[in-house]
Amino acid sequence: MSDRVHYRDPVQLGVSAVRTEFVNPFVAAALHVFRQELQEEPRRGPLRLEGSRVTPGEVTVIVGVAGDVEGLVLYGMDIATAQRMVGAILGISPLRVHDDLVESGAAEIGNMITGRASMELEKQGYSCEITPPVVLLGRNILISTVAFNRLEIPFDLSTGRVVLHVALRRRQGEGRKELAGGSAGNLLVNLRQWLPQEESQSR
Repeated sequence: MSDRVHYRDPVQLGVSAVRTEFVNPFVAAALHVFRQELQEEPRRGPLRLEGSRVTPGEVTVIVGVAGDVEGLVLYGMDIATAQRMVGAILGISPLRVHDDLVESGAAEIGNMITGRASMELEKQGYSCEITPPVVLLGRNILISTVAFNRLEIPFDLSTGRVVLHVALRRRQGEGRKELAGGSAGNLLVNLRQWLPQEESQSR
């Protein structure tokens, strides 16, 4: 399987705001992590443009990206897939994977993929930092993506389907500026605008 995405007709797909150079590092990183952690070859499904602002699965991992490239990366799956995947990585029965393990295991997978992809973006000259992952449990939780379309890339594994959602664009404005604070932890402030409205309003 190729580790790169090739668009035959980017205009028709409407992916002008989701550039191939931003997507490919995440596809390659996801394939690498799945191969390494699950010891299998993932099958990548067809790409789809999604404009919905609700969580795509029962378990959604959200990682914010800020810097020269900004936006969100989401990883969606159902509970059973998360239990099987985390169980396979830990070498335990999925029946023993409780909610805390689902959250921490899914978050770590999302963190590994996004971290690896961000290093590749750095090699391409795009300085960026990532936030710690946020895990949401439940379908149809509203997320504001500030008019970002997101490109869906599904991966079929023996444990189930994991869907990667890339909603990234080049940083708006002229030039490249240093991030305030200089640490991913401080980027949680930036992530608040992407979180579900119910949570962001309560802060």
